[in-house]
Amino acid sequence: MEVALASGELIKTRAVPKGSYGPSVDRLFIGSVGTLGVITEATIRVFPRPTHRILKSIVFPNFETGYSALVEMLAHGIAPTVLDYGDEPEPGDDATLFVTFEGFEAHPHAHWHEADEIFAKFDGRPGNQAEVERYWQTRHSTAERYQRDVLNSSAPSESRLQPSNYWMEYLHVALPTSDVLEYRRQCQRILQSRNIIVREWSVWGRVEWFSLLLIDPNDQKDSSINNMAEAVDEVLRLAHSMGGTMDYNHGVGLKLAHLMPEVLGTAYETVRAIKNVLDPNGIMNPGKLLTQI
Repeated sequence: MEVALASGELIKTRAVPKGSYGPSVDRLFIGSVGTLGVITEATIRVFPRPTHRILKSIVFPNFETGYSALVEMLAHGIAPTVLDYGDEPEPGDDATLFVTFEGFEAHPHAHWHEADEIFAKFDGRPGNQAEVERYWQTRHSTAERYQRDVLNSSAPSESRLQPSNYWMEYLHVALPTSDVLEYRRQCQRILQSRNIIVREWSVWGRVEWFSLLLIDPNDQKDSSINNMAEAVDEVLRLAHSMGGTMDYNHGVGLKLAHLMPEVLGTAYETVRAIKNVLDPNGIMNPGKLLTQI
């Protein structure tokens, strides 16, 4: 990649998949959301389109059982290209897995055969195939709706604050596999005590990546703003206390910057020192990631 520093200097790294010559400069800037430098060029790895695809859904009697099936599947080295699993809205209901295997002809069939045997051990039953096809065709609909209603609106910042777009929280935490179910149980207790509804519990891609969609039924009352914010902080701090992180894909931005000292722990001062060296005047995306320099 090529990166522009606060000083105006450009640095370039080598377009190789791995190096053993010291700390990864690429990794220093990836995920730093422009607070250390601006990535102006990047070389990425691309893959050929798969020649075959298998789309399936499996319904498990409850979230816990299905989660255990996923853990066993991945432990056996069976790696689907899409893994979308969850239940909604109440714990104890059926939980549905949408899973996709792609590759050369023999690859997806072999992986699906092994996965199907594991799912059967955990009382998984085939889902509705028409629903699977509908899922595949509409899997980007949420992002497309957000683009239409918010990003492409005449006033995106105002549109984002409309209740229909804003009065919810979608949290994506990363946790050790062995702690995910206990984390879910503790979140249930915390959120029920605050009268916050969980519309979805889900796992995407990896069993360590756990998501929850929160709705405050009192979202038209001023007090609900603090209630939701406090609930979010509480469940994210719970993730930190269990060895996890508060986000695996959306980043931290301004809203969660106050939790950075907790998630970085003893590394926080080291990251601040790096920030001070690369951006001594604090001009690179100020306020993001680190609340101060």
